[in-house]
Amino acid sequence: MEEVLVGAINSGDALYRINLSTGATTPVGSYGGGWVSSGDIVSIDGDFTYATVKRGTGGDHLAVVDPVTGVATVRAAAVGTNKLWGLGYWNGVLYGFAEGGQIVTINRDTGVGSVLETQNVAFWGAGVTTAAKLPN
Repeated sequence: MEEVLVGAINSGDALYRINLSTGATTPVGSYGGGWVSSGDIVSIDGDFTYATVKRGTGGDHLAVVDPVTGVATVRAAAVGTNKLWGLGYWNGVLYGFAEGGQIVTINRDTGVGSVLETQNVAFWGAGVTTAAKLPN
């Protein structure tokens, strides 16, 4: 699959593809089920595209997002940390970065998070490669 840049809109329920030459956006589709983006998106080459999502006033969940349709399949368990506005992947581990300063490891299969550390900063995103690789 070709590498593309995607983003979720502020109202949160739609995924967009972004043209790197022009900046134009093209809607891919909606997460569905009343789920909206609660933060960030990361794709892992050889695995899935993941996003943090929420519904109503509920907590953050991890979702697998279909990059062709935009439909989100939400993991059953809540991550356990809210306002995860950054999501990154490094060396086999999925990380969430929260407004409350928490750095969270997230199980990609269950969606359950574990606080690794809490910093005295508010995280508002994460920077990672757009083609993170699964470890050998």
